[in-house]
Amino acid sequence: KWKYEYYCRIYGLYNFPNFQGILLPIENSKTDPYNPSCLSNQSGLIFGNLTTSPDSSLTILGGSLLLNQIYQFMVYMENRKNSSIQATGYVLVTVDDTHPQLIVIGCVISILCVPNLEYQFVNPTTQVALFALCVGTCTNLQNIKWNIYQGSDNSSSNYTQWTLFNNMILYENIWFFCNFTATNQLFLNNPQINLWRFEVVYTFLNETSTSALNFIINQPPYNGSCSINPMNGTTTTLFTITCPNWYDEDGVKDYSLYGKVIF
Repeated sequence: KWKYEYYCRIYGLYNFPNFQGILLPIENSKTDPYNPSCLSNQSGLIFGNLTTSPDSSLTILGGSLLLNQIYQFMVYMENRKNSSIQATGYVLVTVDDTHPQLIVIGCVISILCVPNLEYQFVNPTTQVALFALCVGTCTNLQNIKWNIYQGSDNSSSNYTQWTLFNNMILYENIWFFCNFTATNQLFLNNPQINLWRFEVVYTFLNETSTSALNFIINQPPYNGSCSINPMNGTTTTLFTITCPNWYDEDGVKDYSLYGKVIF
């Protein structure tokens, strides 16, 4: 049903390797002199070979990636029957010589966290409620801490710089609770910030594990207007409401109309 292509870059240092402007898949042997490949050779790659969905998984064997390096993997999906149906996903991988516990983080109300590539959409008028779980044998847990970061894009290197949100301590008794809830005041009081990262840190006796979700503020539609004709009428009057020229970068899904009775 889907075609899959995988790409990789060394995060924060290089863009995804490309040849004459065309991205090079992770298994491609061509080299980009300005953006080196994640792998010295492609022998450490194993693609899933399911007959119903070939290449729907990718395994990278141990020793293929460098220690103390951060990699960004991108997967591009295209529907085989309708090439206009596409999707792209991202994941960051830090290579470290440890055996940390797996920490899972997610949204308490899933419909309020709509995936958008490497981010989750969030409306500035809604709150974010997150939960975290430690998977497996999670003994000797000492502490759980939540951190908030604000992001800024570096367009020249296609890289997001994350900075610890300075005002978290000032408002932690108002905005931040356990598991973790950030009310809409966090977004409404900081309209200049469009990118947010919520990170949970599990501290064990001899190690530390982290997990995070990145959010992007979903901007409202703009440039449109609405009108009603006629302006007055009775219960039998046919009213026509038009709302032309509204634009949203993610498309306008639908329109909702509300009315109230005035006595």
